[in-house]
Amino acid sequence: MNDFMTEMAEVLVESGKRANRTSIENHLRIWSAQHNQENITRMHKLADQMIADRKAHPRPELNDLLNAMLDGKDPETGNKLSDENIRYQVITFLVRTYYLSQVKSKRLNI
Repeated sequence: MNDFMTEMAEVLVESGKRANRTSIENHLRIWSAQHNQENITRMHKLADQMIADRKAHPRPELNDLLNAMLDGKDPETGNKLSDENIRYQVITFLVRTYYLSQVKSKRLNI
């Protein structure tokens, strides 16, 4: 999970930098774009592994978000979330959890 945190931090920093650069500068930063995409790919791989592991080894006794996303169905259509959608949600939750833990640590001076 520590690798994920490093990759996540690098993606967030690079995204912030890209937002403040000109379009041409972003196009010229080929290494940065490639490194950023590699980080994103590794983050996707971790989330995909979590999903595949839960599907291979179901844990119905757990009342968690991953089970809710894997097992839940839209009440109107009966459709389930795609694995890709779940991947993005897992990454969002991991990023948000990391961010909130950092904020809490700063407030508690840990």
